[in-house]
Amino acid sequence: MSTAVVPTATGCPHAHGHHGRHLMLVPGAHAVHNLVCGVVSAVRARPALLALPLVPLAAGAWWLARILRDPDPLAVWHQLARLPHFLRTWTFTKIVHLGNPFSRTGRVRIIEYGEGHCTAAVREHRSLHNPFNSIHAAELALLGETAAGMAFFSVKPRNKRAIVLDINCKFMKKARGNVVAVSQCTPVFTGPHVEVVAEIRSKDAQGELLATVTVVFIMSDKPARAIMAA
Repeated sequence: MSTAVVPTATGCPHAHGHHGRHLMLVPGAHAVHNLVCGVVSAVRARPALLALPLVPLAAGAWWLARILRDPDPLAVWHQLARLPHFLRTWTFTKIVHLGNPFSRTGRVRIIEYGEGHCTAAVREHRSLHNPFNSIHAAELALLGETAAGMAFFSVKPRNKRAIVLDINCKFMKKARGNVVAVSQCTPVFTGPHVEVVAEIRSKDAQGELLATVTVVFIMSDKPARAIMAA
């Protein structure tokens, strides 16, 4: 004799019988099971519901492509202000990595940002070591250059473009553990050359000074087409 399976109100044929008996043994499992079955039934009735998650993804992709075309890092930082701080810094760091992929290879993170200042950080990792079991000097140079560049680009005139002309690094002590680079840039430019200094410190902005990285940028006028697009 065959046994008929009675469908539930959610349209799921497994809520009663063998599966149902096991679900009743787990607190809350029956409600979750019914919820999942309800979602499946709704999608079957209206397949267009599957496209709903694509809407925010498409909007996010459009926003990301727009800011990467001519990035204004300070504007992006302000647009992320509603997020919790840890999520804001994580998202902003990922955007910086997209615009400057080399910073991702050094595991550089942006932890504080504002007009004319930036704090970047890196956590000691075996992939960043030199032969002396400390953070490599080139990694500290990358960390300092990233912080100095972010500080400078937060105040750079929108009608100017800039590239690095010179980097000078001075190392005082070995770097281990958590390391931060703190940079300040005053928005007063008297010529095409701008010098920005980043201090590499242990643990936080008040930690022991480990190195200094001085970056010289040279500015030039943007083409008129680039200014109009911005």
